[in-house]
Amino acid sequence: MCGIVAYIGEKEAYPILINGLRRLEYRGYDSAGVAILNGELNIYKKKGKVLDLERVVNGMKLEGNIGIGHTRWATHGKPDDVNAHPHLSGNHRITLVHNGIIENYALLKAALEKEGHVFETETDTEVLVHLIEEIQRQDDLPIEEAVRIALTKVVGAYAIVVLDRDRPPLDVDDSKALSAKAREALFAEICASARAISFASASAREIDAINIRQATHLAMRRAVAGLALAPTHILVDGNDPPPGLPCGATAIVKGDSASLSIAAASIVAKVLRDRMMTRLAVFHPQYEFERHAGYATARHLAALAAHGPCRHHRMTFSPMRQSALPF
Repeated sequence: MCGIVAYIGEKEAYPILINGLRRLEYRGYDSAGVAILNGELNIYKKKGKVLDLERVVNGMKLEGNIGIGHTRWATHGKPDDVNAHPHLSGNHRITLVHNGIIENYALLKAALEKEGHVFETETDTEVLVHLIEEIQRQDDLPIEEAVRIALTKVVGAYAIVVLDRDRPPLDVDDSKALSAKAREALFAEICASARAISFASASAREIDAINIRQATHLAMRRAVAGLALAPTHILVDGNDPPPGLPCGATAIVKGDSASLSIAAASIVAKVLRDRMMTRLAVFHPQYEFERHAGYATARHLAALAAHGPCRHHRMTFSPMRQSALPF
């Protein structure tokens, strides 16, 4: 059976990938390989055991803190170095590892060959990475979107991990754990690579009138309406998508840990929120909005007790209803 391991972080990826592949050996396999991303993609694969792969890569370029690894059990194509994973797109930009079977790979391969794609292996996996490449090429899509569209054309049962050399994954899975400085740095990267960004809000008066949940949905709809590009599907961080969206939507609880798109959006939202609160603090310095961003901290509650609310406070904010506050 095939096995997949992947790593992104501050450490060197190769030792972690190799250790992960060793731990997958019990599953049975006929070849192994790794791809390391460090500005360029370096791919190494070998028929046989993980130890055989380790011997082949000795002295090769193995530096990099992003990588994927794979142990293969042949289904399409004989066990050899060429058919081993990872597989590479025709433009050498995208690499992919894959467990499972693409049942309609022959039809997809024939269509791609008509578009000029040339295949080096006998595998269904190489067909998939070329399909992603073709979809990305046609509309200059982000890798996540190209993969999503490609998978709508695929029939089978599978698991995949994909790396794009030109758009490496950002380590953004928990915006709340990042420092403000780190969020600002990632914000710049996200804005430079995103195809469209829209930011929207609901006012304190709107929240008081329709409640926080409905106001959140209202702000979501406003953000979607403000996009320069029409979305084809929307991912929502939470329990339910708002009604009235222009296309289908999927809600994901703790979405910033499960979706790169949601994680990136969370960073954009927090950076712009913090900037907004810093501007509010200029006009209302007594509340120190720049320090607590509106949360019910001890300093914020003390300021409310001393000065009462301003027009930017919502009266349905729970501390406003506490009898200890003199208003």
